[in-house]
Amino acid sequence: MCAVCCVAPDHVRPVAGSGLCGAHDALRKRAGLPFDQFVALDNVVPFLTFGVCGRRGCERVAAGRRGLCKACEKQWKQCGRPDLDVFYADRYIVEKLAKVAPIYLDGLGEQLRLELLFVAQRFCEQLRKGSREGWRGLVRDARAAGVGSLLELDRGEVSCQVLLVRRLAQYELEVLYADPETEFAGDVWDLRKVGLAVERHTCILDFSPIAQDWLREAAKGWARSRALTSQGNSLKGALLAVQLLSESLALREDGGADRSALARVDVRAFVERIGRLHRAGRLPETSYYRSAGKVRQFLRDCKDYGLYEPGAPLNGLSGEFAVWLQDVRRPPKDEDDGGEGRALPQVVIDQLLSDTYLDRLRDRHGDDVNMMLRILADTGRRPGELAALMATCLDRTEFVDEQTGELQSSWVLIHDMPKVAVKHYRLFIAESTAQLIIEQRERVVARYPATPLSQLRLFPRDRRNAHGTSPVYSGRLSCAVREWRDGLPKLIGAGGEEFPRERVIPYAFRHSFAQRHADNGTPLDVLASMMGHRTTDTTRGYYRVNKSRMRNAVARVSEMQLNHAGNRVSTSFAGLVDAEYDRYRVGQIAVAFGTCHEPSNVKSSGQSCPYRYRCFGCTHFRTDPSYLPQLREHLQRLLADHERLNAVTDGMLEDWARRDALPPPEEVVAVRRLIRNAEAILGGLTADERSTVDELFGVIRRARANIDTALPIHFSAAVAQPAPTLYPQPAARVSA
Repeated sequence: MCAVCCVAPDHVRPVAGSGLCGAHDALRKRAGLPFDQFVALDNVVPFLTFGVCGRRGCERVAAGRRGLCKACEKQWKQCGRPDLDVFYADRYIVEKLAKVAPIYLDGLGEQLRLELLFVAQRFCEQLRKGSREGWRGLVRDARAAGVGSLLELDRGEVSCQVLLVRRLAQYELEVLYADPETEFAGDVWDLRKVGLAVERHTCILDFSPIAQDWLREAAKGWARSRALTSQGNSLKGALLAVQLLSESLALREDGGADRSALARVDVRAFVERIGRLHRAGRLPETSYYRSAGKVRQFLRDCKDYGLYEPGAPLNGLSGEFAVWLQDVRRPPKDEDDGGEGRALPQVVIDQLLSDTYLDRLRDRHGDDVNMMLRILADTGRRPGELAALMATCLDRTEFVDEQTGELQSSWVLIHDMPKVAVKHYRLFIAESTAQLIIEQRERVVARYPATPLSQLRLFPRDRRNAHGTSPVYSGRLSCAVREWRDGLPKLIGAGGEEFPRERVIPYAFRHSFAQRHADNGTPLDVLASMMGHRTTDTTRGYYRVNKSRMRNAVARVSEMQLNHAGNRVSTSFAGLVDAEYDRYRVGQIAVAFGTCHEPSNVKSSGQSCPYRYRCFGCTHFRTDPSYLPQLREHLQRLLADHERLNAVTDGMLEDWARRDALPPPEEVVAVRRLIRNAEAILGGLTADERSTVDELFGVIRRARANIDTALPIHFSAAVAQPAPTLYPQPAARVSA
């Protein structure tokens, strides 16, 4: 602004030269004075403003009597000096926001000023496009209308852009002024107004489609309790299932209004109805398989939340009105998929991560997406977790190798898992993966040199992100991968067949990560922690034991089975392949050092042995050379226990207790015999056969480490799981 004409709001003019407006600069030149002496004269006073530039969309201060700013005046002359009314209607696109006219809030009421500042803060936080121009219009309209609050602004005859800005501003104020109890009393909830959602987009829960009053109130009570820990989309899915239940109850003669009259038959009618809707094409497959389970969980949660107590909405509802486990439909599983599940075969991953294919991804979607995919394939993180990585996510840590006892160091990836409420999880990563992260970090630092590293994102989004502090949208990777895969040449599967490209999605690389660790023997509980799963049951769904490799391993090892006396067991395996394979899959009769065939123990899954787990003296016991490491370790433990107990001379044990605690000599002999005969079997193999058998042992041991095996209490520490492989490489294929 002019150093003289800078008295808002009526005496403001832009600078033309030497820090003065055009009129004052001309007076200074006519007087022949320097700037400092001219502005110090008593007769130099500010002139009236020309107002804001009259051109549509331009909000700079006008510089002359035509009502145009300097930039628009220049463009008007370049266009051949057209009619001013026509030029005013030609919308101006703001190029440099720093040069727009200042915004003054003086003369407005205190509440209105605070509301305008609050709306400006919210618009900046949400990074709304054109928020500065829109907010300036709010100030101008509020001043012209003389209102005391933005909520009083009329939404009537105004342009669509102005109407949109007013609606957004008024909604932010409605959220600010909202009373949670008033919102909870209605049938339509805005979770932002009750303080249970903070995202930019609103989350609305609509209970009005639930016809029964008691069920609607129960759904409200359930949602109010669950909203503290669940996301809005999860609540919407459950309410959709409750709505289907309401529609089913509405078909009764009483419309489902009398909850005390409901019984098991009404639940069966609900389950049958969603089946009919699905078969008729009126209910999506996902809703069909999930609705019964969500209603089951809804009713169970209602009991936990006290909604069945006297005075509560579900008081008087019969206990028969419940969804049983057998009512929940499960999607069919393809048991003939080669054991791959959703994981991508390694041969397909090698094609996707080849330089030729990655160059296509980089050329179409940029370096950031290319790096995201490569790091995802190496780390198996959720796409949302990967997108939210900070530039400081890489660290180096030292640890003691449990096998060698040496101090080693390795790179770790530090990230959050918001889905399971885990912060700063440290995942060991390979050197090659760390180099990818370092390369990406250097690229981002060069792009945003002024931003501190602690605030910088590893994958910042491209738009509305001047400082690189906002992460890329997690959906960008999914969209890019889908578009990229559709443009790739034919993908070749493990057997030379064409691989279905629709299976190539970002989450498939997470399944491949789990499959790779499972194949390399990472213990199930360790893998569950690495994947960010609350239960190991979830982790089991992320990998499969390869059927062909497992069948080959079981068939070959079954020929080496030994009984308790160390004698070979003659078995015709040709007719037992499926049974043996299933036994390995579920671990029905697995014991510490082999398998048990005693009927009552098998029926109880290994928890009810009538012989007190005296496996080495039981004819129902079977073992094979794959258990040699465990047998040797158990023998060493027996000998150590024998020496330790014999050394006890302080009278702390009675004679009978000492005899019971001492390992029986017969057990030591039996274990030694099994070890000797197992070693003899392996010793009779050629070098090539031994190499093949060792690989087959690895397949079986990895599958054995990833099942829950029922062990007697005194064997609970006898079999140690192998140490996890930090950076597993693709397992080599085993030929029969």
